[in-house]
Amino acid sequence: MIKLFKKHQRILLIVTSGLTISSFVFFGANGVMQSSQDSDPVVACAIDGSEILRSDLLMMVHFLQEDPLLNDRFLAQDFFTTGIATMLFERHKEELSEELQGSLAKARYFRPYVHPHAEELSQEAIWKQFHPQLLSNYEKIHNLESSSEQSFDLLTQLYLQQERFSPELVRQIIGFQQQRFKQIPPDTYLQQRDLNLFGFHTIEDWVGRKFLELTAEFVINTAIVAESKGHRVSYEEALADLVFRIKEAKHASYKEAGELLVTLSERSGLGYSRAINMWQKILLFRRLFHEVGNSVFVDPLMAAHFSSYAKESMQLDLYKLPEALQLQIFSDLLKFQFYVEAVSGLTAQTVELPRLALSPAVVERKYPELVQRKFVIDLASVTEDEVGVNFALEETWEWELAEQNFNVLRKKYPEISPAVTREERFLALEELDPIQRQAVDQTARNEMVKGNKEMLFNVLQAKPLKRLELAVRSKGEEPLFGTISSQFFLSLVEKKEGLDCFTVDEKTYYRMEIRDGSGVKEILSFDDSSRDGILDPLVDRFLNEAYASVRKNDSAPFKAASGWKPFEEVKEEIGKRVYAKLLRSLGDGSNLDLAAQRRFVPYLQKVLAEIRHNPESAVLYTHSALESDPLRRQLSLVHGVEDVTRGVGFAGNKEKLFERQEGDFSEIEGERGRLFFYQVKKREKESSSEQRNLSENETLSIDARRSLMHDLLEKNCARRA
Repeated sequence: MIKLFKKHQRILLIVTSGLTISSFVFFGANGVMQSSQDSDPVVACAIDGSEILRSDLLMMVHFLQEDPLLNDRFLAQDFFTTGIATMLFERHKEELSEELQGSLAKARYFRPYVHPHAEELSQEAIWKQFHPQLLSNYEKIHNLESSSEQSFDLLTQLYLQQERFSPELVRQIIGFQQQRFKQIPPDTYLQQRDLNLFGFHTIEDWVGRKFLELTAEFVINTAIVAESKGHRVSYEEALADLVFRIKEAKHASYKEAGELLVTLSERSGLGYSRAINMWQKILLFRRLFHEVGNSVFVDPLMAAHFSSYAKESMQLDLYKLPEALQLQIFSDLLKFQFYVEAVSGLTAQTVELPRLALSPAVVERKYPELVQRKFVIDLASVTEDEVGVNFALEETWEWELAEQNFNVLRKKYPEISPAVTREERFLALEELDPIQRQAVDQTARNEMVKGNKEMLFNVLQAKPLKRLELAVRSKGEEPLFGTISSQFFLSLVEKKEGLDCFTVDEKTYYRMEIRDGSGVKEILSFDDSSRDGILDPLVDRFLNEAYASVRKNDSAPFKAASGWKPFEEVKEEIGKRVYAKLLRSLGDGSNLDLAAQRRFVPYLQKVLAEIRHNPESAVLYTHSALESDPLRRQLSLVHGVEDVTRGVGFAGNKEKLFERQEGDFSEIEGERGRLFFYQVKKREKESSSEQRNLSENETLSIDARRSLMHDLLEKNCARRA
C-alpha cells in the first residue's frame, strides 16, 4: 500500500491541488458575485417607480452632513427654518420617536458649562445676556419628557440658534472675561471644554440617523418630481453654482473657489463628480419649492422693488443706560448726585463721575441706611395656636379650673362670673355661650404654651426648615419676616445664641440656621435705595442742613413775611443752589428736568470716544455680574444687538440711521433720559431679525411650500404603503 502511494504520489498531489484550486475559484467567485449583488441593495422605490439604491441614499445623507460650504446649509435653510422638517417628522413620527427620545434624554442630563472658580461666569449667564431666546428654548426643551412635534421643533430651533451663537464664540467671551477680571483664576482646561449644546457635534446627533435617511429619500423623490415638471439642472450648471457660492462665501477668486471645491469634495469622501451630482438634486428640489413659493406674489417685480426698500434693515451694536440711570426729573438728579457722593466720598460738582466706591464700612459710619448685609438662612416658625392643639380638651378645662389660672382668664374676659370654689368656677365657665367659651379655651391653651417651653421647643424643632435670602440694612426697623425687624435680627446674629427658639411678640416662635458665607456688608445700589424710598429722607436731611448756608448768599427767594419759608416749599430751590455749577455744565440751568435727563450725556460721550478709538474697550463699559466695584457695576451700560427696519419704530433718528454705513457710530441719542448710542454692525436689504419672524409675504411663500410638502408626503406615503 505504501509502495503504491509512493508510486502514484505525484499524480495524487496534482489531482488534489487541482480540486482545491477549482473549489476555491468556484466558491470564491460565487461569493464575490453574491457579495456584489448584496453590497448595494434597493432600499426604496422612488416616486416614479424607479429603484433607490442604498449607495444613492447614503451618499445624499453624507452630503447633507458635510461642510456648509459644500451643501449651503441646506437642512438649516430649506428644512429647519421653514418648518418642513417638523412636517416630515410628524408624518413619520412612529419611526422617528425612538431616536428623538434618545436626544431628549441627553438634553435632560446635559449641564451647561460653569467656570470652576466663578459660578457667575457660565454658559447660561452668557446666553441670558447675548441670546435670551436660546436660553428660553433650552429651558423649555430641558423640561420636556416625551417626544413630540413640539420637542422636535424646539430641537431644530436650538440648532439654528447655536449656529448663530456658536460654542466658540461663548469660549471667546469666557476667555476675555477671565483676562478682564484678574481676581478669577483662569480655567486651564477652557480650550478643551466641550461647549456644544447637549454635547451634539453633528447634525445626526441633533435629529437622528433615521430622519436624515428619510430626508435624503424625500430630496431624491422631489428631484424626480421637479424633472417631471420640466425643471432641468445640468452637471455644468450645478458645478458653476457650487463654485459661485463658495466664491461669495469666502470672498475668493473663481480659481480659488474651484480649487477649494475639489478639496472639500475629496475630503468629504464623496469625490468631485458625486458631490456635483448630489448638488444637482438639491438644486432641483429648491427650484420646485421656490417656484411654488414665488407663485404667491401677484407681481414679483413690484414685490421685490418694495421689499428692497421696506425690508432694508440695520443691525446695530446698541449701548444704552440701564433703566435705573434714566433720570426723568430734577428730584431724580438730586437723589443720584447725593447717592454717588455719599458712596464715593467725592463732592466736586462736575459732570465727571467717580468710578470707585468707598468700602462699605466707611459708608456705614455716616450713612448706615445705604449699607446692607446679605444672609441666606434656613427658617422654621410655629404659632401658639399650632402648639396649643397638642393639649387635650380635658387638660385645657382642668387648667382653667385652677384658681390662679381662672383669675388670669377673668382679667381678659370680665363677662366670666366671679367664683370661689372649683364647682363655682366650673358653673361660671359653663354659663358662657359657645363662641365665648371657644375663645376662652383658645386663650387658655396659649397660656399653657407659655408655661410649657419644652413642648413649644419640640414642636418647633419638628417643623421643616425653609431657605430664605435676606437683605438686612444696617439701619432700619422694617420687618424682615413676620414681626422680626432688621435690628432684632442683627442682634441675634451678633450674640450667636438663642437661634434655636426666639420670638418678639410671644405669639410666633422661630428657629433659624445661618448658612456659610452670609453677612458680608455691601453698598446698596442706587436703584434699590431709590426704589425703596431710602434716599428721599437722606436727601431732605442733606438739603435741610444746607438751607442756612444757601440763603446767606441770596436770601430773597427764601424770605417769607414772618421769617423764612418752610423747607418743603423751597427744597427745589435749595437743590438748584447747591448744584449750581453742575447744572451750568448740563445746560443753562433754567430747565431743571432737562438737566436731569442730560446728566449722563458727558459720560456717554467719553465712552463713545474710547470705543471709537479702541473697539475692544467696549467690554470695560458694559454690564458684567463679575464687576466687583459697586459704582463701576452700576455705571455699566447695557449692550445688545438690535435689528431695525424702515417699517418699524426706532427710539433714535431713523433718517440719520439709514444714511450711515457699516462701522459708523451714531451721536448720543434718546429722549427723556433714555440715552444711547450705537454702531452699525451690518446693513442688509432683507430683515436680519430671527429667522422664524418672517414677513407676511414670506409667510405666504412658506405656506405654499408646506402645501407642496403635504402633497409630496401624501404621494410618498401612498407609494410606501
